[in-house]
Amino acid sequence: MDEKIEDKKTNWPEWRNERIGAGDGAPQKANLVFGRIAWCNAFDRGDQYKILDETTGQIQDVYVTRETKCLYNICQVFNDAYTAKMLKGDPIPTATPYSTNTEDFDEDLSVATNGAVEHWCKNAGKFPRFLRDTTRAAAVGGIGYAKIVYDKNRKSGIYDGEVTLEKVNSLHAYPNADGTNDEEWREFIHRFPKEKSVAEEEFADKMKELGITEFQSQAKNDANPEQSEASKKQDFSYNSEVKGTVIQDDIWIKKCKKYPNGKHVILIGEFTLVEEDNPEPDMLPFFAYAVNPKEGELVGRGITYPIITIQRDMNKLNSIVAENAETMGHLKWLVHENSNVSPGAFDDKSGEFVSYGGERKPEQSTANPLPAHITSRFWELMEMAKFITKIQSLDLGSIPRGGSQMNSDTTNRLSESEEVMFAPDVNRMREFVQKIIRRYLYLAKKYYKEERIITIIGENKRPEAVSFFADKLKDDYNVDIYVGQGFEQSKAGKLAAITNLMQTPAYQQSGIDSRLVIEELMRGFNLTKLREDTFKSERQAKRYLNIILQGGKPTVSKYINYNAHLKVVGAFIENPVYETLSLDIKGEVDKYMDFLVDLSMGQQPQGPMNGQPNAPQGMPGNENPVVPNPDQSVDLGGRPPSNMGQAEDMAPQGV
Repeated sequence: MDEKIEDKKTNWPEWRNERIGAGDGAPQKANLVFGRIAWCNAFDRGDQYKILDETTGQIQDVYVTRETKCLYNICQVFNDAYTAKMLKGDPIPTATPYSTNTEDFDEDLSVATNGAVEHWCKNAGKFPRFLRDTTRAAAVGGIGYAKIVYDKNRKSGIYDGEVTLEKVNSLHAYPNADGTNDEEWREFIHRFPKEKSVAEEEFADKMKELGITEFQSQAKNDANPEQSEASKKQDFSYNSEVKGTVIQDDIWIKKCKKYPNGKHVILIGEFTLVEEDNPEPDMLPFFAYAVNPKEGELVGRGITYPIITIQRDMNKLNSIVAENAETMGHLKWLVHENSNVSPGAFDDKSGEFVSYGGERKPEQSTANPLPAHITSRFWELMEMAKFITKIQSLDLGSIPRGGSQMNSDTTNRLSESEEVMFAPDVNRMREFVQKIIRRYLYLAKKYYKEERIITIIGENKRPEAVSFFADKLKDDYNVDIYVGQGFEQSKAGKLAAITNLMQTPAYQQSGIDSRLVIEELMRGFNLTKLREDTFKSERQAKRYLNIILQGGKPTVSKYINYNAHLKVVGAFIENPVYETLSLDIKGEVDKYMDFLVDLSMGQQPQGPMNGQPNAPQGMPGNENPVVPNPDQSVDLGGRPPSNMGQAEDMAPQGV
């Protein structure tokens, strides 16, 4: 029986080699995707003399026959511009539960959850830096990867265990080849170099169990062998980098027929150090963000790949210009010895002179100035690159073509076109962030067993500690993040438009409640992270509602926050419990709702006790009468105070 079970055990090194390969015959060497990513990385670094061999999938050195003095690297400029425009201000995601998630929607839980997400993103996840690095990697190579797992050995302050977020090098990621997006992945191999001493320390107990004294050293290029041919070999001996490096394979498999609980396996070399069931068998801990993806393909074209040919043309162009300037700078001018030209007119910058005598002028080669179609070609190539990448304005201090001749209307149209063209990228980025945050909440609900204290910005904009109980998390959350703020139609641009509109007569004529607009502006400028007044109003509304449900009649002021009360009462009316109430109680709830609706419409409220003449004093619709103050002067609208008895019959004074 044991022998049969042993026969069914997977040989994981063999399983890995079937999917990745080993040595010079590795399948990824013939995979143009890896070669293209490595090629784009080389151009982004400024190593612009590489070429992709499409027969082998490797990048190789290009040997040029003449020197070039090209200092331009537009690939790097456009990649930086794309990342800066997508992630201006390093945005932090927000997470709030949908009100329809549960019948006992808890606003306090929403605050604590959002605070926990913000704390994790800023501290444990290092989210702004991670998102910026991953986005830029996707801009260069066409795809960026995220890995999010629960690490039981990692401490987060006083708490044991933390949800960790890791970047994954695009050249170290091997999902199943037939998957076109991360939802179709059934297996994933994360193959990356690791410091040998760190690996031996991390797996010391397992090495002792398996009788391993030390790991065999490996070269870092073994993690991505498609780059090995492009690197220059100085000698055949091991250098310090090779001696201190091993390659780790982190393998994740979803549950399937062969592995009903999924699998998580860690290999170093040929040793299987971890072999366990996938803690979350229905999912893999990896997500992908593609830039300019093609239908049916996992890896996008990115920003770099489409403009590589333009960068090479710029290199050639700059080489021609530099050579011509070099030649012109070393000209020797022929001057007849009887000429009136002064030798002092020549210097090292303009060239040297050679005098001659006799009637015949000696011959020499001359360098003519370059024609305009060559010298102006650089700006034409730059405009072409802008058109291909859809980044019309780099916004990095460079002067636009035409200088001051470019009017504001043209600039606005370019900015608007960027916003329209990059709308799909903004949506893909939001979906990428939503997947990460929802996975964090899922793992937190499963593994965070203890109460965690979260510091938030509370009342009066002061720090306030709230309790976060992960086991009370709701099932579905509305996750949002303001990406794409570098474009014209961003969150900041919309807030500026609202502010400008409030200063025009059209706003006064529209009849919009200023409180709603100002509240939106304050929320947009992040001045009301926690609206403590709203939370207090909702608690007040719940108290009033409970009094009505118990047969009482609460005293309600017409100056309450009717929006918060409408939310609480409206949610209760949709609750199935409302259908089980008696007709009398249901009628009181309806009257309370009518009172709130009248307030929201600016009408004189009749109150929840409408139609009952015996309503107590102070209730809406039966307020206490105002007693006139005999010592207070009467406002007569500008009329003299004399003849008070005839004041009502007097005509208004003045025009």
